[in-house]
Order: sequence, then C-alpha cells, then structure tokens
Amino acid sequence: MMRDIDRNPVGSILIDGINRSSRTVRIIPLTWKEQTVLKRYLCARVVGTLSFRGNDSVIWFDPWTFMPNLVTGGTSPYQILVHELQHSYRDAVGKALPVGPMPRVLTSAFPNIEEFFSVMIENMYVSADGKPHLMRSNYLGGNPTGAPADTIWYKQYINEIDLWCGDHPDLTVQLQRLPGWWNPIRVRWAILNGLVTP
Repeated sequence: MMRDIDRNPVGSILIDGINRSSRTVRIIPLTWKEQTVLKRYLCARVVGTLSFRGNDSVIWFDPWTFMPNLVTGGTSPYQILVHELQHSYRDAVGKALPVGPMPRVLTSAFPNIEEFFSVMIENMYVSADGKPHLMRSNYLGGNPTGAPADTIWYKQYINEIDLWCGDHPDLTVQLQRLPGWWNPIRVRWAILNGLVTP
C-alpha cells in the first residue's frame, strides 16, 4: 500500500516529508484475526506528548474493513492511511496542535483543526488518483459525500489552509505546483499571486 501511495503525487510528497523528518513513523497493520477479535474498525495513531521538536508515532492500521470498497466504491483503505499519515507527518515535524474545537464556526463539519488538515490532504490524494467521487466535505458522515470545488473550499477555510501552508512551506511549494485536479493549496498560490480573483 505504501508503494501505491508513493506513486500518487500527493502521497509521494507526504511520504517524502515524513522521511525527511528526524522522527519515526511506524505502521502496524492488524491481521484479519486481530481485526475479527476487535470486532470494530480501527485506525489509530499513538504519539507521545505533543512537542514542538516533533514526535515518533505509531499507526495501528486495519486495512481489511474497507478493502471491499476498492471494488464496490466508498472510502478506500488507501485514503484512510493517507489521512493518518498526514497526522503523523504533523506529529513528526512538531506542528500538531492539541486536540480542541475548530476555530470559528466550523465544528459541525470537523471536530478539530487536525482532522480538517487530514481530510484536505486525503481529498487531494483521491482527486490526484482520479477518484474525486471519494472526496469528503466533512469528517463524519459515513460514506464520502464529495467535496465542493477547490476554490470554494479555499475561500471557506482560508485561515486553516493558510495555517497549514505556514507550518509546512516545503510541502506547500511542492503541492501548489501540482496541476489538473482538486487542489486548494494551488488555489491559494494563484490568489496570492494575483492569477485568480479572490
């Protein structure tokens, strides 16, 4: 799965960011037997105390529950893993924020800003993979509902996207250059450079 994610331009940039950090991200896939015993979907990330110096993290990952969706449609195990990798990247570089409510009035769509960040990167990943129908417009809600146009998403979440880009200028430069699909970071670049009217 990691090789497949690395073949996606968004996945490759994210993996490269993790690899360039001084921290370790471990992925421990649950076996089918472990998943059956747990009797619930699990994709959890474990980190130490959040630190500006960064943290190692472990992703306990269940690839089985959503594997049938590769055939039937719906959230894929790949986008779930990308979602968790984005969390781990922010952990690794010491930018993860303590879990708390979203700033402003966005709590109905996302429980906190870190989930917003991961859904945004997950949406960019599935769009670059040619599956924009898997994008999500919010954190909860079961099946993906499809996200609004990237220009609308950027205007709606301008402060949050500016914060992510400010935290990760090296990834931002790479992501804003990717053409052809849903990419609010590219929209941000175009607006800041006067190429698109805000």
